[in-house]
Amino acid sequence: MHPMQPLPIEVVPSYPAPSWEALAATLQSLQGAARQFQVDIVDGQFVSATSWPFTAPDHLEALNRLRDWTAVYELEVDCMVMEPQQYLTTLADIGAKRIIVHYGSTERVADILAHAAAYDYQLGLAFTNDVFSHEWDAIAALVPAVSYVQVMGIATVGAQGQPFDERTLTTVRTLRDAFPTLTIAVDGSVNAATIPGLVAAGANRLAPGSAVVAAADPRAAYRSLCALSSS
Repeated sequence: MHPMQPLPIEVVPSYPAPSWEALAATLQSLQGAARQFQVDIVDGQFVSATSWPFTAPDHLEALNRLRDWTAVYELEVDCMVMEPQQYLTTLADIGAKRIIVHYGSTERVADILAHAAAYDYQLGLAFTNDVFSHEWDAIAALVPAVSYVQVMGIATVGAQGQPFDERTLTTVRTLRDAFPTLTIAVDGSVNAATIPGLVAAGANRLAPGSAVVAAADPRAAYRSLCALSSS
């Protein structure tokens, strides 16, 4: 048997923006450096935090502003929302290549799987370490039906700048052992200090937030993290 080739490492900046202006400025700042970008949408119901487009008067209409950026980035939308199925058609129509739903945000999982197949986008399943520890069997049963998983590297999702949850390393290792070819993303406290351990544990899709978007030079910060992840 030939040894398995290592999975390629991808670095995808993420941002739960407070406004469209803040998000657009960040997208502009990384243009030509990052090929992918994760927009975190947070409704204030699934978690207590709120981000754009839920800070806009008409959040569904606001989402359409992303359409202009789909020629610049492969856009991924992380739906930290209750009942994410209500946004999926809009997100697919504007050209999102990847959409993440969080475990426990809906009971209509079968409908979401069918929607992803019908609209041909990659569907990710996200969960915290707490959820993973209690729902391993249910999550493992869903993994073959989704394109990838996203482990939250922080204990409370929805806001950037939180400390790293060390349990993330064990969660990633458990997933990698169980699913050798699975794309395993990590979002939350992904930075220069945590990336080496995450890659060693088996993560191959990394979503840094404040380490890039809050940097004085986001392009330089992004490129530095890319270099670190592949070293």
